[in-house]
Amino acid sequence: MRAKAGLTVFLALLIGMMIAVVFGFLEAARVSGLRSNADMQTMQAADALLSEYHAGLWKNYDVLFWESSSNGAEGAALLQKQSLDQNQSFASGKSMFREYPFLEVSASRIAVDAYECATDRGGAPFREQAVIAAKENLAQSAVKELEDALLQKEEDAPSEDAMEQMEHDAGELDKQLETTAESDMEQEEGGEEAPAADASDSVSLAQKRELRKDIPIKWMIRLKKMGILSVVMQDKPVSEKAMDHPELIGKRELQTGNYVNVKEAGVGEDLWYLLYLQQHFSDASRESMGGVFDYELEYMVAGKHSDEENLKAVVNRLLLMREGVNYVYLLQDVQKNNEALLLATAIVSAFGQPELAEPVKHAILLAWAYAESISDVRILLDGGKLLPVKTSAQWHTDLSNLSGDYLGEEGDSADGGKGLTYTQYLQLLLLAEKKEKVTYRTMDLIEQREGIRMDQMIGRMKCSYLFEAPPLFWRFVSLGDNTFTGFSYQTSKKISYLAEEQN
Repeated sequence: MRAKAGLTVFLALLIGMMIAVVFGFLEAARVSGLRSNADMQTMQAADALLSEYHAGLWKNYDVLFWESSSNGAEGAALLQKQSLDQNQSFASGKSMFREYPFLEVSASRIAVDAYECATDRGGAPFREQAVIAAKENLAQSAVKELEDALLQKEEDAPSEDAMEQMEHDAGELDKQLETTAESDMEQEEGGEEAPAADASDSVSLAQKRELRKDIPIKWMIRLKKMGILSVVMQDKPVSEKAMDHPELIGKRELQTGNYVNVKEAGVGEDLWYLLYLQQHFSDASRESMGGVFDYELEYMVAGKHSDEENLKAVVNRLLLMREGVNYVYLLQDVQKNNEALLLATAIVSAFGQPELAEPVKHAILLAWAYAESISDVRILLDGGKLLPVKTSAQWHTDLSNLSGDYLGEEGDSADGGKGLTYTQYLQLLLLAEKKEKVTYRTMDLIEQREGIRMDQMIGRMKCSYLFEAPPLFWRFVSLGDNTFTGFSYQTSKKISYLAEEQN
């Protein structure tokens, strides 16, 4: 009996050990399945979050962002946790969804470790998505066409600052002539004889007054004081839209993320961004897209609070640009040069200051170039094109008309479909602005239309997940103190609306 009893104890111990080993292997094999399930739930949580993108941004602007609250990305973790809990609750009530109940895990903690707002890094996250949208919606040839068009810009024309200085100098010259004219007329009216180099140089008081009134320099100065929009727009109505008490992105404290190690966009993507703006925003030469402004690209250039102010600022810059082009052409046109010199000589001789003939000639050429630039801007606003270099065939104005109530010629675009459009001139102006300023102004318009805050729009996150599962087979193992209470598995995931960044 002792022998049989000893054998029974040995077999019992052996069988117990074998069972422990088997259940230990089963539990070890279960670990791999638990990890796979945890990874699958991580992807489900990320997809649930990404599916909550802002519909208006996608529909109207082709960009994808998740809208957070003023507390940052805290809600992103809660949304993912609720989604997983809801899935688990649904599956537990349906036996058909529990084919492998021994592989179930639950997310005990989800945290957002880093996130990036659309306004971070000067609006680079938004700009990046905008460039991607342009590349997806347009052919590669589109950016080449824009590049070729913008390369036509007026390389040899004086700068806007130089033209403003020239206009200022012309105004000072006009004041000098005005002072001389008043002095001479006071002398003549008082019975004194004005000094003259020769009797043939004398001009009657009436002639002096006529010259004083009709000098082209005075015409230019008078026209600039009129209000330029009424001149270039003529019978076209000017939009009266305006922003009411805007909280502009560039002038308020922004919510910022803590996402790092982001690849910066290349320089060549600037043109793609311009094409994106052309697709999604309007200007004075194209139909309104229903935003807070009708002249949206003009706002990106000027940054004023009303359509009228933005259009006025842009038109004044275009006038300066085209005035420089036209002035360069006039300097090279011998016939028009002589015409201006003849008029200048008559003016300065009338007031006994022949030494001012050359400066007055250039002031007259400047006024003439300004008159032609009015015609140019009208062509652009009517949807026409302008070549970067002026030719005699494209010249519309006559020097003899620069007086009185003259408002410039209508002008026709006779360039055979070549040159820059009004929108492309705006794109030239936008290229000269800082990227951050243009991007922020783009998002200003989006905020006004969608009623959102772009610094609460998140495009990238890094989240960490902790999954737990109780032991299953190990409960049948009674080796040692057996204090093992369950499994925990920690993982992380980069969540982004850019597919190549998913991991």
